[in-house]
Amino acid sequence: MSHIRLPPPVAAIYEAVAELEKLYPGRKFTPDGHLVGSIGEVIAAKALGLELYPASYAGHDAKDATGRDVQIKLTGGKSVSLYATCDRLVVLRVVSPHLAEIVYDGFGAPAWESAGPLQKNGQRTISLAKLKRIVAAGPSQVDPISEESTPPEEPTVGIKLVRAVRVSALPGHRLNVAFSDLSSGVIDLSDWVLSGGPMVQPLADETFFAKVFLEMGTPTWPNGCDADPTNMRMQLESAGSLKTNAA
Repeated sequence: MSHIRLPPPVAAIYEAVAELEKLYPGRKFTPDGHLVGSIGEVIAAKALGLELYPASYAGHDAKDATGRDVQIKLTGGKSVSLYATCDRLVVLRVVSPHLAEIVYDGFGAPAWESAGPLQKNGQRTISLAKLKRIVAAGPSQVDPISEESTPPEEPTVGIKLVRAVRVSALPGHRLNVAFSDLSSGVIDLSDWVLSGGPMVQPLADETFFAKVFLEMGTPTWPNGCDADPTNMRMQLESAGSLKTNAA
């Protein structure tokens, strides 16, 4: 699963959101609407070599090098909403103020067929967990990037993509995590837990926090909340708390 570094002006928005939510507990300042839509479109276009359509173009956001229409969705939550199927669907999730995860990049049809029932607003919702299961089902479900496609304009240089291979909870909302590159560390998630939204709030109960388990290499809790392993490794490395182990 690939990651995209957010441009500095975009990172500044999410840093401001995090700071506001710390200053005013109980209030959410989550970017949404046209702002999030436009952010998702521009970062996906730059990273994946897409040509954007004019703003508010009906049905699709861009086209790729093979001429396929592309829908782009960006979220900081656990699901996205779809109005219709498409040739190619790109779903991004903001995992930190500086990083977005490419959750899904493939055929639109499998995602549309797996989405929930049609709602009154004409949309169908699909969880990111379900999109990840479609990806895990293999290349027959997800269209690999064409060899003719434009390569990413700004590859994720310096970002070490990892999975968690072992996780256990410690007192004080800490996780002891071992990663797929043989590194490991103990990360303190108390700030994230205390300042989080509805999905994170149940983790404030340390009994619930201790129910963490691994789902496809990602620390996950019974309510569907998860923590990105690559982001955790980056935080540990930045803090000088990452242990590297010999094979």
